[in-house]
Amino acid sequence: MSKNDAPPQSALSFAGRGHVDLGIQPAHAVARDLSIEAWIKVAAQEDWAGVISKIFDNGSTESGYGVLLDGASGVKCGLKTNEHQIVYLSSGAGSISLNTWHHVAMTYDGQRLAVYIDGEERATKALVASSIDYSPPHYLHIGEFKDSDERHGFTGQISEVRLWGCCRSGDQIAGGRHLRLRGDEDELVGYWPLDTGQGEVARNACDEAQVCAIADATWVHDFPPFAPMPTPGIETSTGLADYSYWWQWKEKLAEEELSPGSPVTFRRGRIWC
Repeated sequence: MSKNDAPPQSALSFAGRGHVDLGIQPAHAVARDLSIEAWIKVAAQEDWAGVISKIFDNGSTESGYGVLLDGASGVKCGLKTNEHQIVYLSSGAGSISLNTWHHVAMTYDGQRLAVYIDGEERATKALVASSIDYSPPHYLHIGEFKDSDERHGFTGQISEVRLWGCCRSGDQIAGGRHLRLRGDEDELVGYWPLDTGQGEVARNACDEAQVCAIADATWVHDFPPFAPMPTPGIETSTGLADYSYWWQWKEKLAEEELSPGSPVTFRRGRIWC
């Protein structure tokens, strides 16, 4: 049984300060196409509070990418390309509820920047560029936006942070958000489940040797909704899998929330992930 076979039992909690330091790694400097995903449970909104950020933006110098809170019940993604000044795109007011688990994501393919909430595309912006600008180089942090003159910490809980070196489709974002990963998926650059529940180091399932130091954050027994892992023999590496088990799990959750006697339907389907 792999480390990711069981549902998570914990998440990392931040109180407006602290971070997980993912360092400055060559693998994190994806050339152009990228996707970032995370589950967040926001306890307090603050503009610029970092979910995961490699952004450097002190007003005169800009670089990197990241997902931040927008201070108005949403999130915003930021991206600095070599052809343009840094661009920020918000998911819009009312897209994030406090004290509720939400899946957030940003994607970029050299043509279009997009932000997703709970698998739904909330905003897009045309942005034609050939590469992402990483000058000056900057640390990748979970739970904090920090540059040379300011720092904005996240308040709440974060889990299942994923960095991809590709632009994932809307179907992939929506279909994969409730599924845990192994860490060896194609084009997955970094995967921080934040589920160990103890210790001062967060593991990167893509690189178990990487030391990701936790500063001023605590483990809590809380976690986003996940489906069970596929049964042995179900093919997932190619992206197409039979997720009848996933639909059963979703229907079970729905049944628990319905009043006695309410009809419950059953579906069997396939999704891309």
